[in-house]
Amino acid sequence: MTRFCSALLKWIGRSVALIVLGATLGLSQEVLAQNTQCSMVCNGTDNACYRSCAGPAYEPRTSAPGAPGRRGGGGPAYGSLALSDSSGASGSSWQHPSVARADAVALRYCNQRAPAKDCRIVGRAEGGCVALALETPAIWGGATRATRAEAEAVAKAKCRQEGGRVCSIQTSFCN
Repeated sequence: MTRFCSALLKWIGRSVALIVLGATLGLSQEVLAQNTQCSMVCNGTDNACYRSCAGPAYEPRTSAPGAPGRRGGGGPAYGSLALSDSSGASGSSWQHPSVARADAVALRYCNQRAPAKDCRIVGRAEGGCVALALETPAIWGGATRATRAEAEAVAKAKCRQEGGRVCSIQTSFCN
């Protein structure tokens, strides 16, 4: 009986460990960062993004079948960026099955870090890589590109165009 109980406890322990590991890996696609205010506006021709205090939010980009932006199950993958106008806190999410889910996760993470809980969605992406560069809460730039390196380089350039001198990447991800 002791041998049976020992084997049963070992099996239960392994099962619980696998469940915890699976849950952890499933949540690891969501990330936090710090950033800024206004909204991100993207040029539909080359997907260059820049800060705008008067324009619409980030324009979503679509992806072709098999291109980045496809989830493991074959459906599209969505990512979102949320920013706090008052503190510069941000949250981002990627690889979600819907825009609504990506938005909800990004807003939740951002509002956890923003004292005023004033976060709003400023960027969305389906496919490709997204980067956000920041100097201060009012000076930032973002971009979507085929690779993370390209997105980060363009985001820094857009931040400098907004007056930034020492723009640094606050978050970047690829769908």
